[in-house]
Amino acid sequence: MLWLQTHFEKSHWELLAEGLVTVKKSNAFELIEDASNAGLNLSPIPALSSQANS
Repeated sequence: MLWLQTHFEKSHWELLAEGLVTVKKSNAFELIEDASNAGLNLSPIPALSSQANS
C-alpha cells in the first residue's frame, strides 16, 4: 500500500486498494517494472473484467 501511496494521489488510494481501477496494459507493465526496481515482487494477473465478460 505504501508504494501505491507514493505513486498516486490520495483521492485514488481507496479505489486502487479495492481493485476498482483499470490501467492500460503498457502502463501496468511500467508500474510493475517500477515496483520491481523498488524491491517489490509482483506478477501480472489476467484482468478480472475479461473473465466477467465471457
